Amino acid sequence: MERRKGEKKEEIERRKKRRRDRRRREARREGKEIERRKKKEKREEIGGGGRREENEKRSRDGKKGRRDRRRREARREGKKWRRDREEEGGTKKRKKNGEEIERRKKRRRDRRIGASGGGGTRARRGGSEGREGRAWGLGRGGCRIVILREGIPQ
Repeated sequence: MERRKGEKKEEIERRKKRRRDRRRREARREGKEIERRKKKEKREEIGGGGRREENEKRSRDGKKGRRDRRRREARREGKKWRRDREEEGGTKKRKKNGEEIERRKKRRRDRRIGASGGGGTRARRGGSEGREGRAWGLGRGGCRIVILREGIPQ
């Protein structure tokens, strides 16, 4: 159900219910009964989707799985994998989480400043470069030159 502008969740639910009831009424008129199936039954019926649980698990530890595989391969070739090196106490320390978050915030802001598409390295550069293809009235300061075609200031 697509949400209409300014519509509350309850209203959406109500619309859903109304539609469902109408469907059921029509079916009853024709002497049929729409049997309500639980999602699980539907899923079983579809079949072939039996990988779902595995997939969920994998998405949770997908990275872990991949890491293990790479680690095993490294072991086979007689190399040491990161975790094994760590156990011997010789790896670089990770940055503290705060810094990581700060950087993410910055990136997000830069993406907002950028051209209407947002994102990308072009967006992060200053002046007209970042706001490539934007309209003249550059709301956030910066050069008025807007590059229309690569390398040709207009």
